[in-house]
Amino acid sequence: MNLKVLAVAAVLILGGFLYFANQSNKADAERLKQAEIAHQQKVEAEKVEAIKAKETAAELKAQNELARIKENEATQKAEQDKQKAQIEVAAQKVKDNLLDSDSAKFRNQKGNCGEVNAKNRMGGYTGFARYIYLPDDKTVIIESDAKDSIFTPQVVDGLWASKCS
Repeated sequence: MNLKVLAVAAVLILGGFLYFANQSNKADAERLKQAEIAHQQKVEAEKVEAIKAKETAAELKAQNELARIKENEATQKAEQDKQKAQIEVAAQKVKDNLLDSDSAKFRNQKGNCGEVNAKNRMGGYTGFARYIYLPDDKTVIIESDAKDSIFTPQVVDGLWASKCS
């Protein structure tokens, strides 16, 4: 009888061990399933964060590009305004040296250089002549074909190359 009791006790112990091992395996499987779900959620969250980071980087890049464009436009406008003011000063100085300043017509103006056409003493236009305004000493050089002129086309060619190019 002892042997029977011992055998039954061994079977019960073995059965209990197998039951708890099975329960442990079920719990392990459930934990593994939950871990996989958590990992999948983490991967999805990382993908969303990566997409948001790319969008943020793209927005930042677009904002920087827009700021750079605006800065370039402002710089360009300031340069144009400066050049326009310089042209206006030069044109006014040229007009001051003409006989009939109201008749002055300008073309090809760039900086302190350009071409001017104005009426002469007889009331006729003389044709376009190059001019150079020297802001350092506030003088104007106007090209002339006259024989007694200091600023002949050859002289103005040399000055034009150094001051207007």
